[in-house]
Amino acid sequence: MRLLVAIFVVVSAVEVLRSNSHPEDVLTHVLSPPPYGVRWLVDAFWIGGSFGTIALLALLTALARRWMVLRDLVVGAAGALVVSGLLVLWLGASGGRPPSISFDGYVLSFPVLHVAVAIGVLTAGLPYLSRTVQRLLELVVFLAILATVVAGHGLPANVVGSMAIGWGVTAALHLGWGSPLGLPSGDELRVSLSDVGIDAVSVVPSAFQTWGVAHYQAVTRDGDPLTVSLYGRDAADVQLFRKLYRFVLYRDSGPALSLTRIHQVEHESSVTQLAAHAGVRVPEVLVASTVGPSHDGVLIARTPSGVSLPELKESDVTDDALDDLFRQMLALRSARIAHGSLNPHVIVVDVGGGSVALTDFNSGLSNPGTFLLDQDLAGAIACAGLATGPDRTVRSLVRVAPRNVIAGALTHLRRAGLDPSITVAMKGKRNLLDQLRTQAAHEAGIEVPELVEPRRLSWNQVLVAVGSLIGGWALIAVLINASHSIDTIRHAQWGWVVATAVLCWSAYVGGAVSDVGSVPGALPIGRVVGLELASSFTTLAGGNTAVLATQVRFFQQQGFDTSVAVTSSALVNVASLLVKLVLFLIAIPIAWSSFHFGNTLHQGNHAGILWTLLGVVVFIGVVLAAIFAVPRWRRHVHEKLRPKLSTVAANFKSLATQPVRLVKLFGGQVAAQLLVILGLGAALHAFDAHLSVAALVIVSTMAGVLASASPAGGGMGVAEAGLILALTAAEIPSHVATAAVFVQRSFTAYLPPIIGWFTLMWMRRREYL
Repeated sequence: MRLLVAIFVVVSAVEVLRSNSHPEDVLTHVLSPPPYGVRWLVDAFWIGGSFGTIALLALLTALARRWMVLRDLVVGAAGALVVSGLLVLWLGASGGRPPSISFDGYVLSFPVLHVAVAIGVLTAGLPYLSRTVQRLLELVVFLAILATVVAGHGLPANVVGSMAIGWGVTAALHLGWGSPLGLPSGDELRVSLSDVGIDAVSVVPSAFQTWGVAHYQAVTRDGDPLTVSLYGRDAADVQLFRKLYRFVLYRDSGPALSLTRIHQVEHESSVTQLAAHAGVRVPEVLVASTVGPSHDGVLIARTPSGVSLPELKESDVTDDALDDLFRQMLALRSARIAHGSLNPHVIVVDVGGGSVALTDFNSGLSNPGTFLLDQDLAGAIACAGLATGPDRTVRSLVRVAPRNVIAGALTHLRRAGLDPSITVAMKGKRNLLDQLRTQAAHEAGIEVPELVEPRRLSWNQVLVAVGSLIGGWALIAVLINASHSIDTIRHAQWGWVVATAVLCWSAYVGGAVSDVGSVPGALPIGRVVGLELASSFTTLAGGNTAVLATQVRFFQQQGFDTSVAVTSSALVNVASLLVKLVLFLIAIPIAWSSFHFGNTLHQGNHAGILWTLLGVVVFIGVVLAAIFAVPRWRRHVHEKLRPKLSTVAANFKSLATQPVRLVKLFGGQVAAQLLVILGLGAALHAFDAHLSVAALVIVSTMAGVLASASPAGGGMGVAEAGLILALTAAEIPSHVATAAVFVQRSFTAYLPPIIGWFTLMWMRRREYL
């Protein structure tokens, strides 16, 4: 099947070469050429990622004396060379492209030899490597392929076809000689177990599997049920990746690293036996060793009698079983042992006896901190709640656990602190954790405790960091082009530069007037202007969350409550959006004919950035369309947004009865938007260029849409690229557009955060914040 797919992709690539499609032309201008200052980095990626990967795999294989692996690498490289040579003889050096067509700065040869060979060698060697090394090499080669296109050493269709050649050669190789991928089957493992004295008659994979460890259920000839945990060659790499992931995103990084498979087996065996010594019902460890030709680590234990919790009905789980679950958790806690990954699948209930056992201590930890012990109990509460509902769970918890222990566990009863399989099981039960927390606190006679944040970083923070990198790349391109326009900037008319500064900074006064109109009551305009300036720093440093926190603190210091700050922010944002939309709709019929995007979207580094951001905007649009097309998703979004929209609507209704506030809210936004737009016009006049106000509104709005698609603070970098491209489309020379945008953004994005930091410090000293 893979071979057929590879052949289809190669044939399709050849047809694209012959047709010389327009999308490929667009894509090449998006990706190439790179900014001059980073050309060396692009070259390093495509050379090192292709030739370097081939050399590294061959060298490591030879040093390890893995001759069968080296055979596959050589055959993969040779096969890619042979197929590439035959295609060159058949199609010619240009891959059959019409000779009248040329791509400036691009090598037209097909196949791209180093890509085909690198993919052939990589895919031949990947099955013999651990998963972490596989992903690392795949990332390196992907960057090499991308750099090949960016550097002009291969067109997109040529590169894709070359990748298919290397992949297809390896598919043919595996079809003929087989592939080493895959875990041992049940029969293979049954044979291997005899090496450690286990005479099993059947071995089948467990229904529930965890990443890095393969779980099996076995039955011996004597009828004893056994659980088998198999640690393959990926296990240590998985643990390393998991620990690194948790170290970066979570406060607790999990158990200590085990460098080998046998160490991991010994760790699970040790923690399991410590729990047994503490009186906890756990599997009886029989064997901790290695099996098979790959020396996989294996832990074999006698399965406790009973059924895992997800397989039981609510009526099957008695109150005695619930009580025993919490008693087992308290026994672990007393022995200072953490399970580490408590979920419904590791809880085994003996329906007849009303007892509970705990299994799978591969993430267990001895002598943990109270943080982990509280997390474990929170996981047990959530598992019990899923099985029997909040009422029975809470009554059992209060019967068994001390009040202070309950209080500690309730602080961790949130999705982010629980095992992922619990959060999956809670689909459709989003209020369960809140019910458990409030009812348990009420029954225990304590206040509902505040939740503990288990994560160091949220996904929003990660998204902002990625957006900042994107914005940084775009900003580098802007600054490089600005350095090329230095002569233009030197000859600027400095009176217009001063006018640009005055207009742009006056926009903060307009924003302050809008803020004053958004709240019921009087506010000193000077302090609100200071808040606007301070927000220019907090936007860059912490995003919208930091801005909202600053506003909440400011309004509290002025005698308003928190809800006023939230309401004010919502009103100002809606007013800003409406003002931008109205100005854009007014400007479109007046000035749209001034723009010619046909050529602009195919020129320079900024075009690539614009196409990328346009792709993001289109993707967001597709996602929104899908949400509104699927009734269940639409209802979910409606439930989320309805309270906020109702609040905003109610606030606007109250504003309608106070015309002065309404004028301040919208008038301030109109002034702020127009002042920034006029600032851009003044910057153009500084270089003897000009556009109508309507055209400037279109330029500003289009750049704002692109900047809003970037999570980077203030759309840094992306806004500049959008402004330059829109100005160029309005027939402003590129060097003038770059210089004018650099001047205008200096007074709207680069200098204000510096002033904003000093303003923030001043407001804190005066206790305005």
